[in-house]
Amino acid sequence: MKREVIIPKMGANITEAKLLKWFKKQGEKVQDLEPLFEIETSKAVFEVEAEYSGTLVEILHQTGTFKENAVIGYIETDY
Repeated sequence: MKREVIIPKMGANITEAKLLKWFKKQGEKVQDLEPLFEIETSKAVFEVEAEYSGTLVEILHQTGTFKENAVIGYIETDY
């Protein structure tokens, strides 16, 4: 099943984040809770963990500024 990779909600007053880099390349295996990408908000830099295990099948954006819940990629899972 193809699952969305999104910019997470980071707090009550933070509505967007800058995608700095991916730790995985398209086509690589990803484990649940493994650091997947890095974002920067007005307050800090965060590593965001994968919510699913599987294969990172599509990266929609390498960098940029996005609102929370924006889809930036997809993980293909076995469940």
